[in-house]
Amino acid sequence: MHIESAVKVKMTARVQFAPNYWAIFRIPQHGIGDRRILRYNTRSMHAPLQSTTAVRNRPRGPFRAVADFFNSIRLGIFLIAAILLYGTLGSAIPGFRHRFELTEFQYFNHRIFFILIVLFCINLTVATLRRIKFNRINAGVLTVHTGLLLLCYGSVVYFGNKIEGDIWLGTPNIRVLSRERLQANRDQALLANFPAIIGEVWEQNAPMLGGLQRIEVTDVQHEGMTTAARVTLKAKSGAAPEETITLTLEDAAEGGGRIASFGDRFVLMLSGSDEASYFYDDTTPALIIPFGNDRAKWAHFELPALPYYNERFVQYADEDPRGRDLTPIRDTEGNEVKSRPLSAIPLIERWRMPFDVIDPASTQANDWPFTIQVDGFLPYTEIQPTALPGGDKLFPLALIDYVHGGDRHSEWLISEAPEHAMVEFHDGLRAELKWVGGATAVDPVFTQPINGRHVLSVFVKDKNIRRTFDVEAGQVIQFEGTDYTLTIDELRPSWPLMTPGFQNAKTPIALVVVKSPTMEFQRSVMQRFPQLNQDRYPQSNPDPEKRGKKVDPARDLVDDNIELSYVDASTDHLLIVTGENLAPTLVHTAIGGARSVHVLKQNEPFKMAGGELTLREFHKMPRFETVPVVIPEKNRRSLMDVKRSRSAVRLLLKAKEGDWMKHVWVPFSQYNTDNFLDQVASTTVNGVPRIEQISFIYGRTIRPLPTSLTLGDFRPTSIRRNAGPRMDQPFPISRPRNGSDQTWKSVLK
Repeated sequence: MHIESAVKVKMTARVQFAPNYWAIFRIPQHGIGDRRILRYNTRSMHAPLQSTTAVRNRPRGPFRAVADFFNSIRLGIFLIAAILLYGTLGSAIPGFRHRFELTEFQYFNHRIFFILIVLFCINLTVATLRRIKFNRINAGVLTVHTGLLLLCYGSVVYFGNKIEGDIWLGTPNIRVLSRERLQANRDQALLANFPAIIGEVWEQNAPMLGGLQRIEVTDVQHEGMTTAARVTLKAKSGAAPEETITLTLEDAAEGGGRIASFGDRFVLMLSGSDEASYFYDDTTPALIIPFGNDRAKWAHFELPALPYYNERFVQYADEDPRGRDLTPIRDTEGNEVKSRPLSAIPLIERWRMPFDVIDPASTQANDWPFTIQVDGFLPYTEIQPTALPGGDKLFPLALIDYVHGGDRHSEWLISEAPEHAMVEFHDGLRAELKWVGGATAVDPVFTQPINGRHVLSVFVKDKNIRRTFDVEAGQVIQFEGTDYTLTIDELRPSWPLMTPGFQNAKTPIALVVVKSPTMEFQRSVMQRFPQLNQDRYPQSNPDPEKRGKKVDPARDLVDDNIELSYVDASTDHLLIVTGENLAPTLVHTAIGGARSVHVLKQNEPFKMAGGELTLREFHKMPRFETVPVVIPEKNRRSLMDVKRSRSAVRLLLKAKEGDWMKHVWVPFSQYNTDNFLDQVASTTVNGVPRIEQISFIYGRTIRPLPTSLTLGDFRPTSIRRNAGPRMDQPFPISRPRNGSDQTWKSVLK
């Protein structure tokens, strides 16, 4: 049927059709009131007409069906809303992704986010091609759509290839060592450690070492990739003249070396900044098994299935032999900690628990005489040694609780370790454990009453005169009946010791200047360690070279005729005395000197004004196990700040032959124990079949860098007001292709 025979068209305006365009008319059928839609092709003027009913009924192929689906505007709006919701839940509500053990990086690198982005890109591409003409009028819309596609592509590539991590560029340091300790105990010789930066100053007032010790860095020179190749210092010890000291990283360099003397008591050592050729992957934890000193040969096993945010550990049944060496996990308040579910949601959660560190099907598994399985993870904990009965060596220790002002403090006291035999609490109270061997009673020296807050006892042997004085700093005592004059120089409640064997132990001390017709000296009178009292030249000595030095280098006391002892009763002191034949007995010295004696029983508190002390545990011959103590959530910092630094994993070691098995907790090491800031050592297990001993490090996976870096300089720079602190950090890099050295600069804010 032709259009001219079917309808009459009244033209009110001229209509011109472009070639190959379709025209659609709505016309009434003959004799019928409904309408019929006709399509007219301007290219074939006499082509037969087709109704839209026929067009709709035309069969569609699968490709066209998919294209029609993605051509939907509603689908595009839905996908945009889904992406926004996904991003909001992951960024604004961290607890949502924490439930699935996903970091922010892992969350936006997840397959769900990837699928949403891909679907949106397909929808946008199809709708653009089918709905928008490619001409200048639509250039703006096309540009926006192209930008969105590039943005989506960039996010997928970014999160798909990104590895977050950091490197450690140690600052060149000047170490101050004690010459005396180097000879006695090298491990305890370090006194100070400060960076080799121009203007950096270290000083310490040490009267017994001659007065004020001061070192200033005046110049630092770099050579290529060698940081602080030459460092110049100005050093002054007491009243001695100031001297210039040059340290270089080349021992044979003219005019210096790595080590130099500072006076006759100190040694200075320069340590440089090592080159970094690898970085620590923040996204993938690892278990490292060290062998020897060459870190490149250590065994590294990545742990991508390890949880991140929640406590998850296997709780074995009572009859299961794998749990025979486990104790309940508790928090710092003594509450038992329960594990979160151990079943991960398939295709959504990536963690597993438990899982094998080494794939049993791999050839590498055949090289080990035991299997290693991770069966526990704690995100926020402290690994602490715990004493249990059943040891074979005498090592007396006690666990005490001190409650003051509603706060509870728990501390271990170790009688054989002077540093840990006494603890000082925040309110000034001191608690001390003393082992008396085979004694059957408490020494009267500890129980006899005293009167005063700072009590100095004096005994002159040749006159057989003994007296006690309540003293204060600056007081002068003319000792009647003798020719001694005593001047109280200083009274200190907590004096740290540096004597080998007593390092870091603290004691109340009185510095007393003793003057007789034949000599004048300053005696240090210690409350806890009277055997360490020494006679030194006072600061008033006319010879500056002698001030603070021992009067007689061969002996500690130069006048045996006078004995001094000191007791600080300006605060409460709780002394727990015990021995082979003596039950734990508490001697309480109250403020002002009043004393009382009480037999301590476990878990029965001793009450006093303002607080109470409870003996929780006491062991004469303990054995030690390391156990985790969980920090309650209310006391935790955000894991966004601490990351994995407070976490720990539990390993189950099981021999392939025999029934030997053992659990061990391994704390996290931020730099795989390769950094003194970690304060975390490797965890050692003894008695392992066939190899006897093995160590574990729970840290981060190491990735190679494309170049080598080293620290160049580190200095503060001026900043705009209210902008916060900033450091400018130039650092040299070495390009492996041509071997050239260049200097880059980073800004730390």
